[in-house]
Amino acid sequence: MKRILTTFFCIIMMSINMIPTYAATGTTMEMICENEDVQEIISDDQGHVMQLTDCYIENIDQELYAVVSEYETAENGARAAYKTKYCTKYYNIKNKNTGNIQVQFILHGDFKYNGSSSSCTDAYVEAKNYNTAKYAIISKTKAISGNKAYGYCRARNKNTGTEFARTIWISVSATGTVTKSS
Repeated sequence: MKRILTTFFCIIMMSINMIPTYAATGTTMEMICENEDVQEIISDDQGHVMQLTDCYIENIDQELYAVVSEYETAENGARAAYKTKYCTKYYNIKNKNTGNIQVQFILHGDFKYNGSSSSCTDAYVEAKNYNTAKYAIISKTKAISGNKAYGYCRARNKNTGTEFARTIWISVSATGTVTKSS
């Protein structure tokens, strides 16, 4: 079952080819974060203080766009056999006319690494609906595979029946370098 779920997520990831807007337009991460009021430092539910590492915009359709912000902790456990890193990715789906968040997908991943290997030790995914009159959260699923945390979320526009889904992931290398889906 785990192998099937991992394969499913990999297929979805290969089929989604999103290019961050600032990469194509020359707009800087700082400009997007400032315009979209993205916080540079946050504290997650577990009390980890996290630093913003990336922020970009994805166009979804004529009505919606997503502001994606990614956070991670500094190295932790410098003298331990394994170091730990906590990462969070926010996928805020916003209305183009109002700029208000409609639906929010959040992926959290806990990782350990030691210079020669790394693994994801825990992950959880959240889906929040800020416009319940118009949208419904259909599903949310998490998966862990080696050194990757995956989150899959689906929502539906109640008025049009249009569904949108995203698979987001975070990976930490053996040296502690974070790779995020884009």
